[in-house]
Amino acid sequence: CGDGELDVHDTASAAVKAAIERRRDAPTAKIGVAVGELEIGDPLGFAKRLAALAEAGAILVTDAIRRAVVPGQLRFVDLGALSTGGYLERVHVFELGGAIARTRTVLSLQLSLGRVGPDTDARTDAEQREYDRRVWAGLAKHGGLVEHSISGEYLVAFAAPREAFRAALAITRDLDTLDLRVHAGVEHGQVAYIGDRWVGAAWQTAQRIRSRGFRQLASTMAAIEAIGPASLSALGLVIEVVEEVVQHGVRDPVRVAQLQIT
Repeated sequence: CGDGELDVHDTASAAVKAAIERRRDAPTAKIGVAVGELEIGDPLGFAKRLAALAEAGAILVTDAIRRAVVPGQLRFVDLGALSTGGYLERVHVFELGGAIARTRTVLSLQLSLGRVGPDTDARTDAEQREYDRRVWAGLAKHGGLVEHSISGEYLVAFAAPREAFRAALAITRDLDTLDLRVHAGVEHGQVAYIGDRWVGAAWQTAQRIRSRGFRQLASTMAAIEAIGPASLSALGLVIEVVEEVVQHGVRDPVRVAQLQIT
């Protein structure tokens, strides 16, 4: 589907080739490519959904399309499992070229009040501004590269895994003095900048780990392997428990470690 027009092809490769040619003729076209039979519904309808999600000039494809194309001939950027209107399940989506993927360590933070009582949820605007100021100061000090925040949740990417862990530890210790608790998830992988937003499986995995309610700090094994056991120990962190977390819409579960702060 390209800007509302639907084409049907016999093979995934033919469909992708047609999408590339269409973008060459119309650089701002929004294109979606799907192959069916899709369990979630009509592949023609889903191609339209992908086109609606795409930024101008982007070609979005399902994982089945990516796997059907000859490996190495084309570059795909992993956008993770995305929600699409009209479909119950999130679907693993890739962008064909166009975006520049970067390997980053993503830190996801969420603040919660440590005190208990009738005023537990009574945060004043001044308090929230103070929380934000201290969080962003800690993140910037350790080289946070890109940021997103909403309602006490923060997402930040770091060039080096060590800095992501150092930032998480520093913020946790700092906010303990304000009677706040920090839940953090760390992932190391690919993110890409498309339009005016950062996307990618690493971005979503960091959020998923943080939302699972681990005590303070949890991390994928990919991030732990990227920093190395020696660096982990030097920061005062030890692995307490390792389990698998299933990401909705992504085929393989993610191995996650609960980290204990010594």
